[in-house]
Amino acid sequence: MNLELILIIFIFYAYFLFFKKFSLLNENSNISHHKSFIKNKKKPILIGGIFIITIIILFSNFIFFPVKLSLLLIFLLGLSSDKNIFPNPKIRLIVQLLIIMYVISFYDLKILDLRIEFANDILSNSLFNYLFTIFCIAILINGSNFIDGLNGLLIGYIILVLVSLLFVTANFSGLSLIDKEFIIILLFSLLILFFMNLRGFVFLGDSGSYLLSFYLGIYLIIFFMNNQFVSPYYIAAILWYPSFENFFSFLRRINSKKSVSSADNRHLHQLLYAYILNSKRFNSYSKYPNSYCAVLILVFNIPGIFFSSMIPFNTGGQILIILINVSLYLFFYFLLSKKFTLK
Repeated sequence: MNLELILIIFIFYAYFLFFKKFSLLNENSNISHHKSFIKNKKKPILIGGIFIITIIILFSNFIFFPVKLSLLLIFLLGLSSDKNIFPNPKIRLIVQLLIIMYVISFYDLKILDLRIEFANDILSNSLFNYLFTIFCIAILINGSNFIDGLNGLLIGYIILVLVSLLFVTANFSGLSLIDKEFIIILLFSLLILFFMNLRGFVFLGDSGSYLLSFYLGIYLIIFFMNNQFVSPYYIAAILWYPSFENFFSFLRRINSKKSVSSADNRHLHQLLYAYILNSKRFNSYSKYPNSYCAVLILVFNIPGIFFSSMIPFNTGGQILIILINVSLYLFFYFLLSKKFTLK
């Protein structure tokens, strides 16, 4: 394991120095409207995706070639978005769905139980289950891409999720984690990215956010299929933030009669960023509003993930945690939206 960790560090810095020297993957925030509000005097490099896909291909023993192919395709789709090859979000969504359909069909992924009888009756229909599983993964991918607008936010959130998985499988008997050694390797890799991303040296880009969230979605569905005693709402509780961000944005755009595929700067993290940028209370953090905002949101999510990890079998408790998180999100969102916005 020690040699593998040293190799990971070497791979990261080899990519960092190579792409920095030749300026092959320099970030262009003008392409992505929902990330363009970030001010960064550095020239970050979009190596998060290529670094993670390399780690997956080299170190994961669990993922078979067809799944590695799907991960490579979702990475390339995100990279094409980063390079503005596929600027149309509707086309990207269609390609996303095709890739998700491919991997679900290969693995026969299913969400088998929602702990509600009438919902389970609906899920027993194979076509509906297939469409619902596609919907869940698509929501996670696009919600994760939304929250990647702040340095360290998405990476930090996925780190919290992986720590939760390691905790519950270590502390509750009967639970198993497939390819546990790779999850530890992935966690280590993300910690490297987190600190470099938090400082603005490297970005995930769409390639990295698509890849990580797609992998996480597949992995968690398989985790639930293999550990049926775990409440499905434990999975929902540890993924609530990116998923709800996407769902709420969808409803918000419909309510304002805007295209659901059009980007805007009205997400919670963007409003919080504007608040910190303009508030006298945070003058000492005004030099680093981006990173400080990301850390605030991560700290906000820690209690919910912690308590969810303490009661992975308790459906009622998980639903309560989700409702509290959503309520607090909406409270702060509407509070900030009345005072701050970003152009």
